[in-house]
Amino acid sequence: MPWEERTVQDQRYYFVLEAQHTDNFSALCRIYGISRKTGYKWLQRSQEDAGYHNQSKRPHHSPNATPIEMELLILAKRVAHPAWGSAKIRQVLLDEGVQGLPSARTCAAILQRNGLVSKEQSQRAKAFQRFERAHCNELWQVDFKGWFLMENGRRCYPFTLVDDHSRYCLGIVPQGDLQGVLGHMQTFFQRYGVPDAILSDNGMPFRSTQGGYSHFERTLMDQNVLPIHGRAYHPQTQGKIERFHGTLKRELLAYTRIKDLTHAREAMEAWRQEYNEVRPHEAIGLKRPADLYRPSAQPYADEVAPWVPEDLPTFRVNSTGQIRIGGTSYYFSEVFAKTVLSYFHNPVTDLIHVFYRGFELGRYNRITGQRQLRGICRR
Repeated sequence: MPWEERTVQDQRYYFVLEAQHTDNFSALCRIYGISRKTGYKWLQRSQEDAGYHNQSKRPHHSPNATPIEMELLILAKRVAHPAWGSAKIRQVLLDEGVQGLPSARTCAAILQRNGLVSKEQSQRAKAFQRFERAHCNELWQVDFKGWFLMENGRRCYPFTLVDDHSRYCLGIVPQGDLQGVLGHMQTFFQRYGVPDAILSDNGMPFRSTQGGYSHFERTLMDQNVLPIHGRAYHPQTQGKIERFHGTLKRELLAYTRIKDLTHAREAMEAWRQEYNEVRPHEAIGLKRPADLYRPSAQPYADEVAPWVPEDLPTFRVNSTGQIRIGGTSYYFSEVFAKTVLSYFHNPVTDLIHVFYRGFELGRYNRITGQRQLRGICRR
């Protein structure tokens, strides 16, 4: 008899009927395509009146099941912090002294079972390869988060700064425009010292739109900080701060109605403290950024002495930002107007290397004056 002609339950019923009158149990099992063990199981089920449906394999008693009180603690923490994952929630509860917590995997299952994990959140939780500097203050990442509308109808542009190694948020400054960056940087330098380098994108005010150099770049070089810019149209270069902006959006802006700039400053500063000192960060082994971050040993210089080149020939940038190479004038940067720069002529490549303080700013063809490289690197 073909198995497909009847339902599975029907097949089991007729098997039990025939098994009660057969002299060859093994042959009957072969006809029905089941093992002797399965055949005896269904005979026993019929004697116990247990029916012919598949029974749940879940044990009637689970001594290792998470107590309901523990589940409620986990769920309450999730409700209070809807963007936190199971690992963060477990770590915070551990730090609060909660004993007998289940594993992070079990915590995740509890959240999923109660409908508190979306598909998008599950995708974000997948591991990916990370890269970071080995020490604090080797690199800071700086950017403006995309604007959003406040309840007063005005735009808010949060200016943010993050340490690459520790993920420590050095500051969030909500403002109504994209101005004031240099003043903010001075405040952060005075508070934390200066880093080795700062990474930003290619937009204003971080980089000049005229092909020269920005006030931001020169200010950093005056403090012996290397300005670095990410590749154009590749925001993943600033991955740490882009991810930080996503966290800010999910954990604060998605649940807080910002009234105005005053409210924004209060809310963002409170959240920044929680982010640095309370919230575990999975990228740093569920530590807090404040556990890792230490201020820079290089202090901010309130007054920068004029640079005097010592060992190389020099030239002066004129008042309109022009330099003269090979008898021809070329635009360099108005930011360096009336500034003395040094240079080195490489006879092999016939390129002129231009320097300011401890940085190389560009390379020019000695004959044509054409710029071969616009970049900033340490000498």
